[in-house]
Order: sequence, then structure tokens, then C-alpha cells
Amino acid sequence: MYKLLIVDDEKSIRNGLTYGNPWDEWGFKVIGQAINGLEALKLIEKEQPDIVLSDIRMPKMDGVELMQYLNTHYPQIKIIILSGYSDFEYLNMSIKNSVVEYLLKPTDFDEFEALFRKMKQKLDEEAEKKQAYLRMQQQLEESEAYLYEKKLVALLNGYVDEEMLEEYMEDLEEHCNIRINGGCVLACRLYDPTLAEQSIKHKDILEFIKLCNDYVKGRGGRFILNREEQIIGILSEDFLDGEDIMTFSEGLYENIKDKTGYCLFIGISNSCLQPMNLPRHYEQANWSLKQISMHQDQRPIILYAELKEERFDFSVAFDIAALQKHILANKKDLIREEISSVFSYFQRKTIKEDFIIDHICLELLFNMSKWSLGYYLQLEKIMQKLGISYTDIYTIDLLTDKEAYVNQILSALSDEIQSVKGDLRKNNTVASQVRDIINEEFYNNYMSLDYVASLLRKNPAYISKMFKNEFGINFREYLLNKRMEFSKVLLLDHTKKIYEIANMTGYADASGFIRVFKRYYGLSPHDFRNTLGRKNTDEI
Repeated sequence: MYKLLIVDDEKSIRNGLTYGNPWDEWGFKVIGQAINGLEALKLIEKEQPDIVLSDIRMPKMDGVELMQYLNTHYPQIKIIILSGYSDFEYLNMSIKNSVVEYLLKPTDFDEFEALFRKMKQKLDEEAEKKQAYLRMQQQLEESEAYLYEKKLVALLNGYVDEEMLEEYMEDLEEHCNIRINGGCVLACRLYDPTLAEQSIKHKDILEFIKLCNDYVKGRGGRFILNREEQIIGILSEDFLDGEDIMTFSEGLYENIKDKTGYCLFIGISNSCLQPMNLPRHYEQANWSLKQISMHQDQRPIILYAELKEERFDFSVAFDIAALQKHILANKKDLIREEISSVFSYFQRKTIKEDFIIDHICLELLFNMSKWSLGYYLQLEKIMQKLGISYTDIYTIDLLTDKEAYVNQILSALSDEIQSVKGDLRKNNTVASQVRDIINEEFYNNYMSLDYVASLLRKNPAYISKMFKNEFGINFREYLLNKRMEFSKVLLLDHTKKIYEIANMTGYADASGFIRVFKRYYGLSPHDFRNTLGRKNTDEI
């Protein structure tokens, strides 16, 4: 049984999660509950859970602070976040702090079961890999070669201070024929061109390392395996004096391919002139390898010296309003074009913070999830039918595959919305259809009489007349009433800023919202919040 800790400041939610699910059937045991992050830390230190299921908004220590602490002090603990649709600002923070999954409130039993069965499988795989690693470690513990590999790993990760450095370098030169000054680091990844999903067994990777070391034998270099199951090569200055690094890497690539059928993607650092700089060159090699993984059409070997890091343009984002319009019209070619316009920005660019791409994609999907509720649809259930989840984006290396992932989800959402719209139009009068569309989409700034008319394929004047005849109020007044009532409720939440509320109620800028609100209620949003917001909560 894996241990689970539940953290939420609402008792009813904590108890519902604890006692409302058959945790033992899913392979978990709830070892405790906590009302906030501070209380959770005490239980974590005592119980060492495998998973923490936590709310975002809590007193004293919220979910963001908790995940930051866990990421630093307990990186082995998996974090699952419970969040509402107003918590988008925490998305980037969650990505950076190793959150493995999101559950959007409200959740249902099927979502919980699918997620935790998936987590059980992931924990089982990690446990098996850890045991395999420990067995290998035990087998190699007594071998001299292993001791020097540990020293290489320590150098690469920056664990060696200046006092220890000379001793390390003498041992590596004597026993591994490695002299770092002028050498370089290679980061390598195996790739099977015949498989859509890459899954290479640990024992096979060890065989590949043996082939790499056989190839470099006698030349002044060493290949090792790091904890991320990645093949890392360290080549000495003597080796580089004897052969060009690209010539060697191309020869290694062909050797591996001829003997195994696998491709070996290789990222190569700059020459390292000082042993203390090895961690920086280790990062250079990994970054170079990442570029190959992102851009499938690149050559399989990249020198860091050839790469030019480009500053990310933070204005790059999906046009959510345009995508919603295309989804409603079921124009999948335009959906693909809009998605492609964003991904094309990243093609051939070397952006170090690769998580930015995942951030942009997840921000789009969370916005679409919120929007789809207006059509009585849950994007999470649509994704569940497709057999995918939000966090799958992290495990996709290629840009083209990330693009296909987003396209697949939005295409399925478009199909579902067409079905819902068809049912609504079939069963309702024209005026009722107009009212339903306003109720579902009033918070979008593109909402207008012309927009509704285009959806229903009717003349705007005709729609306006039918609406006024049936409900006794014109289209614009009804839309304004919906927005103002909604804004009044939002203003009661003092954590929301005025410009955020303006955006959430369909206004492109805060000044326009403030002007309309004051004309409608006779006081500004700020005055309403300060004078009536707290006092009249029960009346609204």
C-alpha cells in the first residue's frame, strides 16, 4: 500500500476524500488529514507519504508554499493539486515545482479512480526501477570502476569542492585515463526509429553503455549512466587532440546503429578548460540534447557552440477567443492553423526554459475547460475518453507531438459542442436559444447580437425582435444584467483585482467596466467592495 496525505482547509472535503473512495482497492492508504501546509509538514516528517493531495488556497501555508517546500526537501513525494478555475495564476508555479497531476474542482469518482490507478502504476514502475538500480548498485559497490564513476557523477553535479578536486582528478587520470582540461561532455539518448512510444529497458541501456565504452577504449574517455537513465560521456583533452569531436561522435553514432539498430542522439558541450566548470558543461550537453528531442528534423548530433539561445517573446500565446469561435463553428482547419501559428514560433528556436511551451498549452486547456462548462461539458471527461490527461504534455518531447496533442483535444471538444448545440436548437424556440447562448457565454468579450445571429444563422434584427417579444427585455439589456450581476458576486471575493473581474465579465479593459458598473449601480466597483461588499453579502 502506498501512503496518501490529504490537505484541505474544508473539513467536508477532507472527509469526503478520505472516506468516500475505496483507497485500498486502488493500492493506497490515507495516513492522515491536514487543514493547511504547516499541519501537513508535521505529518509528512512523521509518516513520509508517497503522495500528497492538496488544495491550493489555504490559510497559514497554502498549496503553492507547500509544493515549493516539498520540491526542495522531499522531492520523492508526488504532489497532486486540487484547484478551482480561478487558480490559473498558480499554473506556472505548479509546473516549476514538480506537480504530477491536477484535479479541477468539482471532481467525480471516475476521475479519482482513473488518476489514482494511473499513479499506482507509476509508483510501481518507479519502485521497480529503484530496486533494479539498487541491485545494480549493490553489484557494482565493490568494483573499482564503480568508485570512479561515482567520482565522475560528483564532478558533473558540482558536489566536489576545491580541496577534494585535486585528489579526484589524480584518481581519474590514473585509473580512467581522463584529464578534464580541454575535454568535453556528451549527453546521449537512445531512440528506436521503429517505435512510436520509446521504452528501453534498464539492462539494455547498460549494454549500450558497454558498447560506448568499448568504442572509446584507449582514447581517453568514459561513458556512465546517471540517475535519469541517461548516457553521459566525458572525453579527455588527449582524446580531443587525437580526433575531432564531431568525427568521433559520428563514428559512435554509426557504430551503435550498425550493431543494434538504435539511433544515438548526442548533445556536445563546449571544451571544458577547468574541472570545476564541469557542471556548466554538463548542462550545455543536456540542453543541446534537448534541442534534438524537440525538433525531430534536426540532425542527431548537435554542438552547443552552434546553438544560439533566443530570448522568449512573452507575448506569444494562443488566441483563445479566435479558437473558441472556430470551435463553435466546427472549423477544424482554422483550429489547426491557429495552433500551428504558435508552435511555429518555437520551431528552430533554442529556448532554454522549455517548460514555457508546456505552460502555454496547459493555460489554453484550462481556459477551454472553464469555457466548455457553459455548454454543460467537462473537458476533463472528454480527455478521459481520449485516454489522455493534462500532465501528459510533460512527457512529450517532440514539438510536433505536443502540437498533435493540443489539436486532438480541441478537435474532440469541437465535436462535443456541436452535439450540445444541436440538441439546444432542436428543443428550444429562437428566443430561448438566444437566452441560453447569452447565459453560457456572457463573460466573453466577443458576445454580441451579430455573434449570436451567426451561430443561429438568423437575421440580427429578427433575433432582437423575437427576444424582446418573448422576454420583455432587449438583447443588450439582458446581456448587461447578466454581466453586472456576475461582477457583483465576484467583487465579494477580495482576492480578485478589478481588472481581473473586468476580464472575467466580458470587458476588454478595466476602465470600460468601471464606467458601466458605476452607471448601472451608482457607485464604482471599488466603492461597492468597500461599503457594501462585506456588509450585504447575505443580500446578494
